[in-house]
Amino acid sequence: MIGSHSSLAQGTANKIMRNRLSRLILFATSICLLIFAHAFPARGETEVRFQEVFSLVRSNMPWMEPGELEEAAIAGFLKEVNGRMVVSQTNILTTTVVSKTAVYENRFGYIRIDQVQPGLALAVREEFARIASSNQVKGLVLDLRNSSGRDYEAAAELVDIFVSTQQPVLTVGEKTITSSSKTEVIDIPVAVLVNARTAGAAEAAAAALRHAQVALLIGTNTKGGARVYQELTLSNSQKIEIPSAPVSLPGGALLPKDGVVPDVTIDTPIELEEKVLKDPYAEVGALFHFKGTNVSGNGANRMRRPSSEAELVRLHRQSREQGNAEPLPEEISTPRMTDPALVRALDFLKGVSIVQQFKGN
Repeated sequence: MIGSHSSLAQGTANKIMRNRLSRLILFATSICLLIFAHAFPARGETEVRFQEVFSLVRSNMPWMEPGELEEAAIAGFLKEVNGRMVVSQTNILTTTVVSKTAVYENRFGYIRIDQVQPGLALAVREEFARIASSNQVKGLVLDLRNSSGRDYEAAAELVDIFVSTQQPVLTVGEKTITSSSKTEVIDIPVAVLVNARTAGAAEAAAAALRHAQVALLIGTNTKGGARVYQELTLSNSQKIEIPSAPVSLPGGALLPKDGVVPDVTIDTPIELEEKVLKDPYAEVGALFHFKGTNVSGNGANRMRRPSSEAELVRLHRQSREQGNAEPLPEEISTPRMTDPALVRALDFLKGVSIVQQFKGN
């Protein structure tokens, strides 16, 4: 009985070892194929064909199963053409395209867009109308960080609600999408927030808003690779997507493969960005220290932010009971925002608002 258990354990251990070895070989082969590819002469010189290299590797690595070698070759190929061909992903439409709205300082609207898809323009227009109905809105922040989508018609429709004249917005393949001539538009300064996960139709919308001289882009380079994809089915029913049409701005400029470069670069660490996207007033500790208006970490000279409005009232009442008639310090009465990109956007909108005020006078 003991011998039987011992044999079973040994068999299991050998199986695990073989699986680990197979994965290691798969990874090593993929790397080798990539190295061979980069070592080949440039096109136009003496070329070595892929099939020749594949056959050479297969004949000199007989311990690899044919399927494993093919998987390695495919993995290396997909890595090499990353951004130009992708494994097919189901384009799921979300029920909510706008995930958050807010008003800062009673005059600057904020709308976060999760997905660029049909109905986005209407949703943004309705949310803006709701914000503007109870506030004198002087500027708007559109947050496209982590936003994506494949619907370039929806991206152009978003731009359209900010543009009063008929003009080209985006060209998708051979089709040019234009805005319409109208009198009712959102005609206030706009700042658009982007990051490395702003992709597809979202980065196209950001670039088009800037090209139409509607918005200033703030953040980091977008993901890149905004284009129309065609889905193809393999013999094993798996699907891949290859680019079938480019996406360009008016004038023919293609969206950069390395991403759209913002007008103002705010290089925010990922861990900080994830935290402040949930709460722009989050305590960030040593994650970041931004030398800008109204942003800081947990420095020694910073007072703790009250956890609730009730605590703020309690502190104010306690201050009065102690005979202190002065208002609470600004650090307590006004929570400090710790989202660097949003802070810069609000600073920009404040500056434009001041300039417009002086022009009006």
